Amino acid sequence: MRLGSTKGYLAAMGALVGMTLSLPGQAQNYAAYRSLSTDRGRPHVDHGIGYNRLMTDHNTPLHGVSLAWDGGSNGNDPAVLPTQAQISSLSSTYGLNCIHVYAEQDNQVIGHNEGLMDQLVDEASAAHMYVIITIGCGSHNGTIQNLGWEQGFWRLYGARYANRTNVIFESKNEPQAQGPANWNSGDWYCQTVLYQTIRSVAPSTFILTCTFQAFDNAGAAEAGIQTMKSQGVDFSNAGVAFHGYQTQSSIDACIGAFQAVGSEPAVLCTEFDPGTTVSTDYNNMLETHFCGWVEFTFLTASNYDLTNFFKPSIGRMGVLWTPDYGTWPANSSTSEPIGSNISFKALSNNQFASADNWGANPLVAKQSVAGTWETFKLMYVGTNTVGLQAAVNGKYVCADNGGASPLIANRTSIGAWETFEWYRLGDGNVALRSWANGKLVCADLNYSPAGTLIANRTDFGTWEEFAVSMH
Repeated sequence: MRLGSTKGYLAAMGALVGMTLSLPGQAQNYAAYRSLSTDRGRPHVDHGIGYNRLMTDHNTPLHGVSLAWDGGSNGNDPAVLPTQAQISSLSSTYGLNCIHVYAEQDNQVIGHNEGLMDQLVDEASAAHMYVIITIGCGSHNGTIQNLGWEQGFWRLYGARYANRTNVIFESKNEPQAQGPANWNSGDWYCQTVLYQTIRSVAPSTFILTCTFQAFDNAGAAEAGIQTMKSQGVDFSNAGVAFHGYQTQSSIDACIGAFQAVGSEPAVLCTEFDPGTTVSTDYNNMLETHFCGWVEFTFLTASNYDLTNFFKPSIGRMGVLWTPDYGTWPANSSTSEPIGSNISFKALSNNQFASADNWGANPLVAKQSVAGTWETFKLMYVGTNTVGLQAAVNGKYVCADNGGASPLIANRTSIGAWETFEWYRLGDGNVALRSWANGKLVCADLNYSPAGTLIANRTDFGTWEEFAVSMH
């Protein structure tokens, strides 16, 4: 609805209290599309790191690209269905686990892409991928043109894919033109209406709300979300989407503020300009927050976008995650040698990391031969996450002071500061990302003493790579 539209506001009010907002010729009950045994398990909210994260059934963040089926700015661009081979390659070759689709826009006939959507959901299932379905904007970004149309869309597609566990619903692409500080009560209320409409036909599907065009004011977002909660929105199976059209520092600050509170909804970036991968290192910023993302590329199912832009840019900027399937950018098929005694040789100086001075000093890569001080037991924490127990004193390695200080073996139990994401690289080496601050562990030759291990890097490179030997 447009702000100040009495008709639209009353329609929203009616929907929330149980009245039916019908569209001419639009049925109110739809048959569910059959499920497949290959569907991924439903995504969920995980709080293990101290704040809410949207995670897959593998307990990994979402990484994906998008398809534009909403007709584009002129409303007439054709919807292109990728082949099964293309969808499968998103998982096996490009390390992705979701495909995001702008299914239709609200000046089109509801359901005209239904057949294509059925095929896409099935193709994604066969490739072990999730599908995020949303309503596109075409040429009118930042508006809800017709709340009744949007409800009709969700009555169709919400019911149709309610039983497909590999499907996520995003209520509306960019429903307001600016950041949350510019939203009014009607904007927040429309989000509640769309949430309730979806939830009435899809009681178990994960729902993304809000989709801020600019995520630039955490306080305003938090206040609006509290209003939505008071109106019945349950964020235990829902989250907040945002786009990357704001300064990176403001988005970084907003995500950090949400996570500092701890109880705010899980967030997911569902659109950003692929150029920011290189120009501002945007993907790596999101990775430091363990925040999933969907890059605004592959819109017309073009392999050229992936091979000539996406993969080279990710590699050039040192963006690192462990895919659910495949071997890039890290290797999903090589499990951690849990329980093994291992040593780390830093590629930055070809020296083994040592719990120096019987573990009393920070870890530093300084020994040419691995002995007791250079031996660590690999402990299981969770999916792709480990702890390191120093052989010299039996203490766990900690990214001390929230990651601001060097790694040191001084803890008797494993918490967030003692937990590391374990990335098995294609060459057999590893990289580690600290849960303390989301940054990669570096054998920093600029630190004193040179080779000190500290979680202080957002990008992956030689100084963040370690060769592992087992004893």
